[in-house]
Amino acid sequence: MQMNRDDFLTRVNDARRDHPIWFDLPSDEPPDEKLLADAESELGARLPDDFRWFLQEFGGGDFAFATIYSADPGSDLNLLRNQ
Repeated sequence: MQMNRDDFLTRVNDARRDHPIWFDLPSDEPPDEKLLADAESELGARLPDDFRWFLQEFGGGDFAFATIYSADPGSDLNLLRNQ
């Protein structure tokens, strides 16, 4: 069974409450639609909808135990520089 976005948000909020240190590392600001469109244009492809949603909800960078590539052109984790 695939997890939906509401379930994911619930689990993230539970994890933030129970283990706040997991989320202490900084992350990039969530991108607006224009920044995502610019990144997609440069990539020549549309990002998956769930990835777009995640970036707009949480931004890129460090997220608990994961590193998420960012749409922020100034980020060390910019997805265009790390392809």
